[in-house]
Amino acid sequence: MGEGLPLMALEQGLPLMALHLQGLPLMALHLQGLPLMALHLQGLPLMALHLQGLPLMALHLQGMPLMALHVQGLPRRNLKGLLQRVFEIYE
Repeated sequence: MGEGLPLMALEQGLPLMALHLQGLPLMALHLQGLPLMALHLQGLPLMALHLQGLPLMALHLQGMPLMALHVQGLPRRNLKGLLQRVFEIYE
């Protein structure tokens, strides 16, 4: 398929993990409107999403439980800061 698999491949049933392993930046997937929950359900660790530059706040706003972020390897102190920002947004 050459450089950067087309996002059309998603509609053809290509697993998101395969796209990631092929080098497609996860941020590109998000900017194309792909729900972050879908990335997680395809088996991609949430920490990988964060390391790709995707804001952790975005993960929460997409419906990912905050505890799941910690379980996936996010340091507890970072989770606390994330919680504080979430509450500030909703207040």
